[in-house]
Order: sequence, then structure tokens, then C-alpha cells
Amino acid sequence: LRRGTLEFIFKDSEKLFAYKRELDGEEYVVITNFSKDEELINFPFDNYTLVISNYNSNYSKSSLTLKPYEALLLKRK
Repeated sequence: LRRGTLEFIFKDSEKLFAYKRELDGEEYVVITNFSKDEELINFPFDNYTLVISNYNSNYSKSSLTLKPYEALLLKRK
């Protein structure tokens, strides 16, 4: 997660910090909610596998409600 191309996502959000990293054909996405509130996000989750989260996350194919201070690491399938 330290090397490769870097693309920030959800740039307009004041509560979310998220980015994509790609290197040698592997793509990872980090999504973090820095808010005390739940935050609904729309993202093509069906293209990704959950690697790790600080909560037990259940996400649908296109949206997820992040819990307060939740962080996800996703890997593209």
C-alpha cells in the first residue's frame, strides 16, 4: 500500500478518506470513515474482496454504511 499509482476517491467528502493503489496488476482500496456518524457510500463492491476491517462488515454490491471510525481494505478480484 506504499507503492504504485495513487488515486484518491470520495474527494468531496469531509468524513471519508479513501484511495486506490495499483501496482503490477493488483489493485487495493482503502476506505476510512473519520466521523462519529455512520456514512453511506456507493462503490462497486462486487468487484472487490474484503481483506480486513475493524468491524464485521457486510456490504452489498453497490453500497455500504460505514460505522463510525470504520476502516476497510479491499482487493480487486
